[in-house]
Formats: sequence, structure tokens, C-alpha cells
Amino acid sequence: MPVVVLLLCTLPPVGDHPRPALVTARSVRALDPEDAARGHPVDLSGVVTVSSARPPELFVQDDTCGVYVEIMQLHADLKPGAQVRVRGRARGGWFSPLVVAETVERVGEGRFPDPLPFDFSQPAARWLESQFVQSHCLVRSVLAGGGGLEVDGTAGPGGLAFRAPPPVAELQALVGTIVRVRGVCIPEYGPGGRVTGGARILVHQLGDIQVAQSLETVRAMPVRTAGYLRRFLPGVAPIPLVRMSGVVTARVGPDVLMVQDVTAGFTVHARPGTVPIAVGTLADVRGFLTWSGSRLTVHQADVTPCGEAPLPDPVDLTPATDRASVEGARVRFHGRVAESGPGHLTLVRDGLAVQVRLPEDDGRVVPVGSVATAAGALGSREGAGAVLFPVGAGDVTVDAPPPARPLTRAQVVAALWLALGAVVACAAWAWSLHRVVRFRTRELSESERKFATAFHANPDAVVLTRAGDGTVLEVNDGFCRLCGLPRGQVLGRSVVELIWRDPGARARMLDAVRAAGAVRDYPGVIRDAAGATHEVSIFCTRIEVGGSECLLGTIRDVTERNRAEREVRNERLFVDTMIESMPGVLYCYDSDGKFLRWNRRFETVTGYSAAEIAGMHPLDFFTPADRPLLSRRIGDAFATGEAHAEAPLLAKDGTARPYHFTGRRVAFDAATCLVGIGIDVSARHDAERQRAESERRYRELVELANSIILRWTPDGRVAFLNEFGQRFFGFTGDEIVGRHVLDTIVPYTESTGRDLKGLIERVCADPEAFEQSVNENVRRDGTRAWVAWTNRIVLGAGGEVVEILSVGSDVTGARRMEQALVASEKKFSAVFRLSPVSLALTRLDGPIVDVNKSFERIYKLSAERVRGRLPTDFAELYDAPADRALYAERLRRDGRLSGIEVRRVLGDGSAVDLVVAAELIELDGAAHALVASTDVTPLKRAEKALREANAALERRVEARTNELVAANAELEAFCYSVSHDLRAPLRAVDGFSQAVLEDYGPRLDAEGQGFLKRIRGAAARMGELIDDLLTLSRVTRADLRRERVDLSALAGEVVRALRQADPGREVEAVVAPGLFADGDRSLLRVVLENLLGNAWKYTSKVEAARIELGSEARSEGLLFFVRDNGAGFDPAYAHKLFQPFQRLHREAEFPGHGVGLATVLRVVRRHGGAVGAEGSVGNGARFWFTMPVHHPGPHHE
Repeated sequence: MPVVVLLLCTLPPVGDHPRPALVTARSVRALDPEDAARGHPVDLSGVVTVSSARPPELFVQDDTCGVYVEIMQLHADLKPGAQVRVRGRARGGWFSPLVVAETVERVGEGRFPDPLPFDFSQPAARWLESQFVQSHCLVRSVLAGGGGLEVDGTAGPGGLAFRAPPPVAELQALVGTIVRVRGVCIPEYGPGGRVTGGARILVHQLGDIQVAQSLETVRAMPVRTAGYLRRFLPGVAPIPLVRMSGVVTARVGPDVLMVQDVTAGFTVHARPGTVPIAVGTLADVRGFLTWSGSRLTVHQADVTPCGEAPLPDPVDLTPATDRASVEGARVRFHGRVAESGPGHLTLVRDGLAVQVRLPEDDGRVVPVGSVATAAGALGSREGAGAVLFPVGAGDVTVDAPPPARPLTRAQVVAALWLALGAVVACAAWAWSLHRVVRFRTRELSESERKFATAFHANPDAVVLTRAGDGTVLEVNDGFCRLCGLPRGQVLGRSVVELIWRDPGARARMLDAVRAAGAVRDYPGVIRDAAGATHEVSIFCTRIEVGGSECLLGTIRDVTERNRAEREVRNERLFVDTMIESMPGVLYCYDSDGKFLRWNRRFETVTGYSAAEIAGMHPLDFFTPADRPLLSRRIGDAFATGEAHAEAPLLAKDGTARPYHFTGRRVAFDAATCLVGIGIDVSARHDAERQRAESERRYRELVELANSIILRWTPDGRVAFLNEFGQRFFGFTGDEIVGRHVLDTIVPYTESTGRDLKGLIERVCADPEAFEQSVNENVRRDGTRAWVAWTNRIVLGAGGEVVEILSVGSDVTGARRMEQALVASEKKFSAVFRLSPVSLALTRLDGPIVDVNKSFERIYKLSAERVRGRLPTDFAELYDAPADRALYAERLRRDGRLSGIEVRRVLGDGSAVDLVVAAELIELDGAAHALVASTDVTPLKRAEKALREANAALERRVEARTNELVAANAELEAFCYSVSHDLRAPLRAVDGFSQAVLEDYGPRLDAEGQGFLKRIRGAAARMGELIDDLLTLSRVTRADLRRERVDLSALAGEVVRALRQADPGREVEAVVAPGLFADGDRSLLRVVLENLLGNAWKYTSKVEAARIELGSEARSEGLLFFVRDNGAGFDPAYAHKLFQPFQRLHREAEFPGHGVGLATVLRVVRRHGGAVGAEGSVGNGARFWFTMPVHHPGPHHE
């Protein structure tokens, strides 16, 4: 042991080797908790079975098993069924490890794994965690808040959870049904990795749940016998709900019963918490039914006692009996006792072993070998035998005692040999013990020799001392070199006296050794014989030598090492201080883009934490537009040794600041890295922007000004003309600079005749007189324009004129406007006089200025009479002065009035109806009102006549509506009669036919049974025809609620329903995106269900089946079509397709009733559209319909 301790102290620590990545889900699940917690690398591929955005997570399954994956963000393409590659690290979970993903890459479409069967048992949930499973279960209730469902499986209760909970109403519709569900198993773990709270299945969407059977059908079904169910087991659902009745023959456990009816027995597993039911009780049983051969078991059963009943008479159980067929029934077995104990015994007869569980009141121990008879309920088999559950002590009788057996000669000889063997064994043990003692003595001597060799050969100082006083018992040469004394001067002296500079330090180390048993790398300071101090690292352990407590210590001089480490620390502190004090950001990363070092300012500027930066790539700090440039510059730095770039640095909050980056290639730990510095150049950019802004303003003022800016010399030469002037005159800058203004842009003579030849000299001679001037100019193409000039003289140092600055504006339009204004006034005067509408121009608060002829005709007032007078002076114009004030106020506020209906009484007593409008205008700086009056007296008379006609029409419509309501009521009554009165005889025919088959079937021959089956089939078909008739009737009578309907999404739901109903078919379904129509959503769903359902049905005999929903643009609107490559039809009979009950194919080929297309025709016609069909035999069919655009108005449906 001392040698081992010493060798462990001197061996250097071994570093961790790189661990290979795990490539399968099973290898991740197989990790031990310690390895999972250390983050073992993972690189696996699999199929996404369930995904979630909140929280972001995936369940991925490969060919081995499934695993839970945590991700940073769920992308749109990571949907169930996608083949992905997950890279990351493992982490411990509640029971099995999970994967924390660093990257998740979608590599294509995958195939869903075959689901594993799951019965909600807790052991199965533990081992099926994260795997894709399938189960049949009964939905009990909806969880509070609508987050999931409570269900019952065959092995116990459980739950269904959703990543995106559907509406509560849709979940509530599943209560009371047996469903087939597919999803991922997610157990609920408690302390110690134990499954608690039941098992759950995580469902991705509601479509992964399919209804198999309803609980209401079970409550209404008759009681079935065990014998009946055994005959019809191959035809029932995977886990059917049944109702049975019988006598309880035994209680096997707290919730397990044996029940026997008039035909056979069966086992019942009652729901937890069921009230205990005594043996001999007649019970009604409802629950799940499973079977194995002829053995029946009812799980999660509701057991209702119905009174007491006598136990059935037992039947004899023999080796030839089919024990599965009588399980749960009372049997009688006669045999010999092969094993006996308290509460049980085993009977054997002709190779059949039956274990008998004695009742609690039977405390007998039946002797082995006795002959006994036991009666009771037959339970589950154990091996090749069975278990019998008697009811009372009287059910087990001993028929004969065991026979007496005398001691034989062989038994005596065996006893003697046994005694002799014991003596020989004792002698061999004593000899073996002697050899072991000798071997252990030699082994101890060899160990002491090896310890002494290692003790003295160790290059470090090794010393053995007594713990109490520190007396040195043994040292090696290394200790003598350390303290500077020979071995003879060291032995027997106190180690405190020899080397410890501080005696208290040795006492503290001794306390640490006694507390922990040993110390490693304990720091200390000792002195040698010359007085020099040494920094040492001590390994010390407590051992026992000769019954006394001793210390074995190894002392290593670390003075030089500590001095080197201090220098390294100081150097690192200096470098760190320089890095952190830099004004910019500093960083270092390797050729793979992994950050190795950065300063705190980098974290402050970007807003990311150190942990986040360590997992990011350098290009993550730039926008996608800048990443190509930065990627090239980084490559240049690694290739040439140095590179520069300037780009905005993107922070975590989305803000970006411009930085200038300089990168240099360096070697760091034998790896090529890049060290870079980023300097914030925002201030420089601001200065550049300000300079650019200043230049832009100057360019806008001069180059881009909406005026002509001209500089010319006193001799008339052009020195500068801005871009606007160049465009205005039609010259480029090079063409006009240096040319004389006369005959270039200034004509010699204006069109008015004014001479401009001396204009240049006059401007230079008297600049103040020409500070503002207007003259005619000429363009390059010869056209002329009037320009208003502002001229400024630029003087030189001596006061001489060196340049004239002229700024001109085109006033050609203003001159033309003046001319147009004169023409407009003439036109307005003509319109005012000749307008058929009454026009009056008045001052807003003053008299009438003018009126036209129509005013005189309508109001019967002459213009001479009203001009210059107030409008309120005439009763024909206003009822009261306050009316005019009110209209004036509204006109002053809004600027115009319109649609004012008034009735005026004229001077001759006649009345006139008018519509008045007014406009506020300004004439000569004063507010005026232009009032227009239109005579609508004939229109009012026509409106009155129209109202009277509408009232009569309303009365006629009301009468027709009442007739229609009565007709609809009669149709409703007829539909009810069809639904109720015709169904009752059909149910009687079907029910009595079934009763004859069940009760008198064995008495009928095959032909008679066939007739009855044909009767039942015809009754079922008649019921379906009635349903189709009612559906056709409801379609024509249903309320039409128009809305914008997404036909693409609706068709997707229909196709998913078809796939779920017929999962064995491979059909390529193509639905064009973005198909919308105006109509009733439920009725349009009926159209798509019939058309897509027909396409699905008539392609069933085609290998590569394909159906398609699309649209075509027509002149009359959008045409929608459903196309397939199925059986097709003869176009000669296309006119029969949309007639009720008309079919072009035999029932044996494609089942149906011929109502679907008739329903489609009625729905489309109700929407105002049309339908049609195209096709040929064997080449598929194309059915189309149109749906007009609906424009809601005041009379929409």
C-alpha cells in the first residue's frame, strides 16, 4: 500500500483524450449520467417525429431509437417527416440523456418510422421514451385549459399532450370515443428515475388522432357472451369496447376478477378505485377487450354489481382440456400433492401441474404425496400449469394421505459418504490456509523491499516522521540535498527544527492531514542549513508504523517554477491591461472561426455575453450583405498575413456602427489564428456625411436649383451656366462657356421690337438700374422664352467689374396665364349667362352682384330687380335672415356646400323644389359665394310615383315569401318522414335478420344464411340511399353564408382525411396554392369532398395514382377543376353524371350511390356557377366548376 501511494504521487496527471462523436440515438441514450453531464459530442441523423416552437425542441428518431433535442430556434423547414442532421452535445435528463443542438441541418424528406405499440404501462413508457409509438385508447375527458386529453389504455390510465393545443370544442368531440393515436412517448419522471403520474403521448397535431369507435355504441349494444365473442374476434376492432355480464368466481388481486357467464369464463381488470365486489356477485362489465387465442381479458373495466347469484357448477379439468377456453370458469382438478406450504399447494396429474391458492380461512398445510381434489376459478397459466382460486375451505378436500416410505440401504450409504466428505473438506481447508499464510508473508516482504527502493530512488525529498513531535524516522537523498545536511545529522531530529521556518504552518498541515487522511500540493516555505528559503509543494499522507501514527511526506522544490509562474502572470496581467484599455474592439479567432480571445469592449459594443461569443462565428456580427466582403478579407488575412476592411458591426439589439477592422495572421499554440482590431469610425463618417451634406446643399443651390444661374464677364462672355440653365437653353457646359451671350441666349431684338444689342453695356454701366429686369431670351432650338433676371455685379480688388452674376426665372408661363385669364373671364361670362342651372353671384355677407337668365326663369325675379340688394330681401330666396347667416358660416368653414334640398314659394303662389349648391370664391380680394340652384320638381314627382310602386312590389314579395316558407315547412316534414318513418322498418328488417342469424343460424343452411345476409345488405344500402337523399335536400335548403374561402387549405384538409381513411394507398395529390373563392365554406367543402373523393375512388385501380386541384382563367371568371388519371368515363353518357342515382360504373367495380355529383351541381348552381365534366374511358376525368365573384351590397343574400 505505501508503494502504491508513493507511485501515485509521482505520476503526472493524464489529460482527457478527444472523444469521438456519437452517431446514433441509441448510443446517446446509452451514456452514463457522468459522461452525459460532461457534454459528449453528438453527430446523428434521423427523422423529425414531433417539433415545437415554444419551447423550441425536436424529437428525432433514427433506425435505433428516438432522442429529445433542444434547439435555439425552430425553422419553418424542421417539420415532422423531415430528415435532419443534428450536431451538438449530450446532456443528462430525468432518466435518459438528451441532445443540446448546436446546428440542425435539414437534408431532405425522410420516412416516418413504423410506430411501436404502446399500452400506457409505466415500465413500457420508461423504455419507449422519445420514440414514435401508436396506441388505441378510450378518451375520458379534456384537461383543464384544453392542453390535452385524459385517456385509458389497456394497461392503465394516461394522457395525450399537444405542442399546439387545438380548440377545446374539437377536443371535446373526442370524449367517449376509442381512438388510434400516433406520437412520441414522454413519461413523467419522479425521484430516482421512477415513472410517476402515468405515461403520456406527445401528439404533433389533431390529425394524428383517428376515431375508431364511440362509447355511446357500447352503452347501447346488447350484452355479449364470451362464446359469442370468441367466434367473432377476427372481425372486431383492434381494441374493441364490449359489454359482458357474468358471476364473479374469484378475486385474484385488488382490481382483478374472474368472471363466468353462461358460455365461458374471462378475466376482468377493473378501473383503479372500483368498489370491491364479492365472489358470487352478478356483475355488468364494460371495457376494452383483448384476446390471446381463446383467452379473453377485459381491461379498464367499469364493473357494476347487479345482485347475488349462485356459483356455476365446476367442470372437470384434465390434461386434454383447452385451459384457455375455460380460464375464469369454475373447474375441478384431482391429483397428487407435489408441493405444499402455507396458503398454497401444487397438484400434479398426468404431467399437468395446477397451483392451488388456498383461501385465507384455510390454514392447513396438506402433506406432500397426499391425493386431493380442488375446485375454483381457473386463472392465468404459469409455465405448463395453471392456477386455481378456491372460494372456501370446503373447495379443497384430501382424498388420501401420503404413503409411508422406509429408510433404504442406499440412503444409509449416502449418509456415510457425506460424513467422510466433510472430514476430507476440513483437512483440505487447513492445508490451504497454511499455504495462503506463507504466500502473504513473502508478498509482504517483497512489498517492503519495493517500497524501500522507491523511497530512496525518488528524486524529490521524501521523509517519514512521527506525527506527534515531528521526529525524523527515515529520509532519502533528495531530502538531504534539500536541507543541506547528511543523513546522520537528520535522523532523530525534529522536522520542525530542521526545515520549517514557521512551526505553526506544520501544525496546520497536520490538522488538514488528520481531517482528510492526506493532502496534495500543499504549499509551504522551508529553510535549509544555510538559511536559504525554498518554496515547496508537499504531498503528505497519514500511515501507521509499529502501532504509532506517522506521516509520509514528499517535498518538491517549486521555487523556480513559482517564480516563472509569477513572471507569466505579470506578463499576462500587462497584456490583459493593454487589451482592455484599448479604445477599440480586439479579438482573436482560429481558421475555423472559433473565438479564442477578446476584450470586454467587444462584449460591451456587441451586447453579447462571453458564453454567447464563444459559440458564434465572426461573420455572425455582420449583416448578410456585408458577409461576402468580410469573408474575402478574412481569407486574404490568412493567405497574405494582413488585411483591412470597413463594415458596420452588428450588435445583439440589431443596431450597427461603422468600424474599420485590421487583421493580422499569427501563430497561437501551433495553430494559425487571426488577431484583429476594430476602431469605431462613426465620428469620421459623421464628418464625411456633414461634408457631403454641405456639398449636396451647394449642388442643390447651384447645380440643382430650379432657376437659371449665369456668370458672365463684362465683355459678354459666358463663364458659368448651371445644369438647369443648360437644360433650359439646350446647351452643354462645354458648348456655352466662352461664347457671347448675344445671339446665343439673348436675341438682338425681342418679339416686341425692343433692341437688346446694347443691353450688356447698359447693365455694366448702371447695375442698379438693371438689378431686376425682364427680357426675352432665345433657346438653342430657336424657341423664345421670357426670363426675369436678378443681376449682381462682382467687383475686383480695385473696384473694377470682374463678373456679373445673374439668376433667372422662367416667366413665360406667367405671361401666358395673364393672356389665358382674360380669355377665361370671357368664357366664364358666357357660361354664366347661358347655363340652364340658376346661378347667382353674391358677396358672402353682402348684396347680390349678378344673376343669370335661368335664375330669372326659376325664381321669376328680374336681374335688374335683385342686383345690389340683399338676398334676404326676397322671400323667394330665404325664409328668414338667420338661414342665410347659417349657410354663410358653413360656407366660410368648409369652402363649399352641396346637396341642400329646399322648397320655395314663388311670388305667384306656385311652389318649386330645388337642390342648392354653393362655392366660396375670391374676387378682387373679397369673399363671394357662387350659388347654383337646380329645379328638381319633376324628379320629386317621379320619386313619389316610384315609392308607391315599390310599396306594391313589397306586398307581392311578402306574399310570395310566405308561400315559400310554407313550401319549405312541407319539405322539412317530408324529410323528417323519410328519415324517421322509412328508417324504422329498415331497422326492424336489419335487426330481425341479425337476430335470426344469431339465434337460428346453425339451423339454416348456407343458402338461407346467404339470403339473410343479402337482406341485411339491401337494408343497409337503403339506409345509405335515404342518407344521400337527405344530404341532397339539405344542400338546397341550407343557409348560404358567403365569405372568402381558401380552397387550397380546404382541399388539403380533405386530402389528409382521405389519406387517414385509406393509409395503405400511395396517391400523388397536387393542390395548387392560393386558390380562393367567394361562397359558403361548409358547402364548398361538400363540393371538394365529393370531387376529390371521386378522384381518390376511381384511381384505386391505377398503380401511379394522381389527383390534382387547379384553376384556369376564363373571360367570365376563374374556373376550378379536379383532374385524375383513373378509370374515366364514356363522354357519350356525360349528361347523366350530374343526375341523382345515375352511375356509369358497376357497384362491384366502384361502390357508390350516384348522389355526390348531383350534390355538387346543386351547390354550384346555388352560388351562381356552372359545372361540367370531360374524360374518356381509361384516360382519367376532369370535373370543373365556376364560382362567380360576389360583390356584397345592400341586398346581398
